[in-house]
Amino acid sequence: MQRILHLVRYCASFVPGGQALARMVLGWMSVRQNKKCRALLQARGFEICSKIHEALTAAGIKYFADHGTLLGLIRENGMIAHDTDMDFSIPPDQSVQAVYATLSKVGFSLVHGFALHGEVQEITVAYGGITIDFFKCHSIGDDLGHYVFCPQYDMKRGVLTGVMAHERRRPPLKGLEVREFGTHMKARISIPTNAIEYLTASYGNWQVPDSTTDFCSDKIPTQYQDIFEGCEMLNAEQLRAAYRL
Repeated sequence: MQRILHLVRYCASFVPGGQALARMVLGWMSVRQNKKCRALLQARGFEICSKIHEALTAAGIKYFADHGTLLGLIRENGMIAHDTDMDFSIPPDQSVQAVYATLSKVGFSLVHGFALHGEVQEITVAYGGITIDFFKCHSIGDDLGHYVFCPQYDMKRGVLTGVMAHERRRPPLKGLEVREFGTHMKARISIPTNAIEYLTASYGNWQVPDSTTDFCSDKIPTQYQDIFEGCEMLNAEQLRAAYRL
């Protein structure tokens, strides 16, 4: 998908008025793709949650639902209607390499990832047309933190020009619990025992749906600092070569 987007931007750079046309085409493609992803997430979200839980639990890997996925589970007992992917985090003593090694055995594919100062901090995997982000947490004093990476593109040339990271500071992880969620289809999913504290810190009034909040938004109250040096975005081949995923 990214290659197609880059090709559209690149070709448009040679056509008078091409940038406006490219924005229109890319906007149409984005709306179409997001609609497809939302439908897939509603149809298969709990199936994928069950697959993740079973595989990681059997391997002894700790994880928890996070961000929009956690919000949907707690507030709606399901997936948020406007969400297009899934979010999970792992505690500081776990590794994303172990997560992928485990999930790759049950059909998950590696999409891309992000590293900071030579350590992988986030990976995206895919299953059944749905992408799933795994964030590695770290300690900030007594609190928990993790990085959210934002790629920067040259819109005219369609190339990646750099990557920055938002470091987010969050409440301490007081423990994990496994709960069953869902109505027609159910899944056992690991969540923080202080999930309400997490949601309040991240979203404020999380009980009220707001489709405009995103990871790189200034509306996120737990954003701690911006990092511009040492950030990398790597495709699947680069991750396997450099970090043995």
